[in-house]
Amino acid sequence: MGCQICPELLKIGCAKYREFNHAEGYRVLYSVDGTLVTAHAILAHRQDVQQLLFKRLIIA
Repeated sequence: MGCQICPELLKIGCAKYREFNHAEGYRVLYSVDGTLVTAHAILAHRQDVQQLLFKRLIIA
């Protein structure tokens, strides 16, 4: 059933988002609701998901 749940988000209690790791060094955070797949973020492997959330939710 798709890719793994994002381990970094799972550590903070968020199991809604899955993570697809691309061979060229990118990862896509996405969610699935029935037949609807929504991509929420495309990141480089080195980017910190928690820092990204902080920037988007708190600073922006």
